[in-house]
Amino acid sequence: MNAEIVRALEIAFPEPVSVGARLADLGVLFSALRKMRGYDAAVEAITDEILDIITSGADGRDPSLGDEAISELQKALLKWNGQREVEAAAHKRIVDEKYKSLESE
Repeated sequence: MNAEIVRALEIAFPEPVSVGARLADLGVLFSALRKMRGYDAAVEAITDEILDIITSGADGRDPSLGDEAISELQKALLKWNGQREVEAAAHKRIVDEKYKSLESE
């Protein structure tokens, strides 16, 4: 009986998701969107706007954020930037390989 009550409460009041976890999910979503053809400019504009918001929060420019939230934003921002660098490097390798194969033909 107690287990059912706990389960019902967990469903009704789920544990809040941290800002860092939500931002990590956004990073995965935008990585997937960037791979779609024909939507590069729109995705880039959305990504840049969200990145600007996150950066301003991580820089402490939002007085409503506490130290813990700012720290989470900073960690998420580092992770997101790292992921973008990895993706850029992978894209560069693909382009380089494509042009090397064209040169050898």
